[in-house]
Amino acid sequence: MPTVRGCARNSNIGPKVNSLFWAGSVVGAGDSISRAMWGGQMNPGVDPTVPSPGYGAQVAAIHGYSPVWFQSDVAGERSDQALTRMPSILSDNPLPEIITLAWGTNDCVVFGTGGVSNFIDNMIDMVDLVLAAGKIPAIPTVPYSTTQGSNMTAYRDAIVNSLWTIPGVVHGADLYDYFEDHTDQLQVDGIHPTVAGFVAAIGVWVAALADFYD
Repeated sequence: MPTVRGCARNSNIGPKVNSLFWAGSVVGAGDSISRAMWGGQMNPGVDPTVPSPGYGAQVAAIHGYSPVWFQSDVAGERSDQALTRMPSILSDNPLPEIITLAWGTNDCVVFGTGGVSNFIDNMIDMVDLVLAAGKIPAIPTVPYSTTQGSNMTAYRDAIVNSLWTIPGVVHGADLYDYFEDHTDQLQVDGIHPTVAGFVAAIGVWVAALADFYD
């Protein structure tokens, strides 16, 4: 059984998901930042740009084929709202192998550091649901923000020290470290990436999940 970032692939995954077609397939679940990384518009109604090359094209450029991937993201969504939505995400996507859990930015903006504990509890509950469904949870760090400062750092640290230590959780894209080093790829709000930032962040996701495609 292959390993991914030290975590064995879930042996409960059904035969259809373990087929060549569905291996490495992804449901990109998260907030508005996640949406534009998985084929969505950067800001529907305001900026319809879809960052390109996208995930499938970037995987194909490196590994020679494009995996199956889907988008399941809600702008402005917090982890408590995502937890309510997670059963439908799973029921709507019975075959994909990997579910990204890309939340935290809106928890930080709304609740500050006072929301970290509830955020972690919500994320752990979602990890349990994903694992129980026979799928693989992939959790990125929250992206670095030039306007949220130490508040966002607290969420990043909680993800790394708590969520990334859970057996079965795959380390997703480290978007905090990337955007800390590339603040020029953030929009003026200091939170959302530019087009170039999104394309680069998709590449960080491709690198994080590379073991699924080798």
